[in-house]
Amino acid sequence: MIGLLSLLLVVGCQSKTNSAEKSTGNGDNAESLDWLEGKWKSDQWDVTYQFSDTEAGWQVVNGEEVIITVGSLTDGEKDGMYTITSSEGTKLYVTKKSDNEIELYQEAKSGSLGTTQQVVFEKVED
Repeated sequence: MIGLLSLLLVVGCQSKTNSAEKSTGNGDNAESLDWLEGKWKSDQWDVTYQFSDTEAGWQVVNGEEVIITVGSLTDGEKDGMYTITSSEGTKLYVTKKSDNEIELYQEAKSGSLGTTQQVVFEKVED
């Protein structure tokens, strides 16, 4: 009985570790998210966001303005929507439409007002 409980505990811990790696974008799933890294421009908002997968997590900046410093990414394999959540609680919802187009909307952290409308961003070639 103790052996079975130990086995379940080990399997449960391994599953939790794999999920944590997948949610940061720095584990097994990182390769499939290469398309997200780089610059994306929205004509509707007149902004260009730079998405970077760093050692600490996802970073999203607009020039000098930091949108997300260290964000965790939730996998969107089922519905195609990825969520990048900052440590402060701001969320970016990203849906891949093609290799060169995403739809994005932003939800403010708890205690702040606002959820934006969904807008289209196009990949900027360097």
